[in-house]
Amino acid sequence: MSHAETPALSFGDLVGGTGQDARKWGDAVMQLARRVKSERAGVDSPLRVNVVYQVPGEVVQVKFSGVRTGRYSATERLLLIQAARPVGAVPPNAEDILLDLLDAAIGQANLFAQKKGLTDNPLEEIRAVASRLKS
Repeated sequence: MSHAETPALSFGDLVGGTGQDARKWGDAVMQLARRVKSERAGVDSPLRVNVVYQVPGEVVQVKFSGVRTGRYSATERLLLIQAARPVGAVPPNAEDILLDLLDAAIGQANLFAQKKGLTDNPLEEIRAVASRLKS
């Protein structure tokens, strides 16, 4: 996939088990990812962001909370941000929790972009996509 084909914002998940809670969190992430796919159409950004939600389970535990910077591809101008979701059952406000993590991930990506001199723009295009998801 070329730089031009890489979406400005994308999602993924890493589900650490097969239990009911882990599967439900994974489903919630994928539902939000489908919404992002429709909202990001035509959006360009100087830094592309891939947010990977990490869901702990009985096989793999997540050893951090919040968000952290993952790998960066200079060729694709693509930054992976890892987001650890809370442990436990899926609450009624699961999407709100995922959106809060998305906001934190965009903030982390913005800090990375500024530190590396990739853009002076605070990733406004990606923030606008996230804002539309809250409507």
